[in-house]
Amino acid sequence: MWRRRPGFESKKSSVAKAPAYNPGVPYVYILRCGDGSLYTGIAKDLERRLAQHLAGRASRYTRSHAPVTLAWSLEVSSWSLALREERRIKSLSRVQKEEILSQESVPACPPLSS
Repeated sequence: MWRRRPGFESKKSSVAKAPAYNPGVPYVYILRCGDGSLYTGIAKDLERRLAQHLAGRASRYTRSHAPVTLAWSLEVSSWSLALREERRIKSLSRVQKEEILSQESVPACPPLSS
């Protein structure tokens, strides 16, 4: 059985605990690619994800269809809802997607910082 050494007292750590993990708010977004095609995706940190797309590290599709610009985004309440909305948008025709883009003028994320 393990025993403490005489005179040894545990000290409480003076290091502050990190705040609890707080995942970002999920977004569904549509990018307009350099060739005019549309790419739909989801992200919890939209600004970071856009930076990844611009750097060519987010998806093979956007890397081969660069440059990309944010055409539309929507903040949703949960990751599962974001997945469902992404699937719904991906199933739409191009005309229906363009309708979404014309109805809502979003970028819902702050501009990319340099």
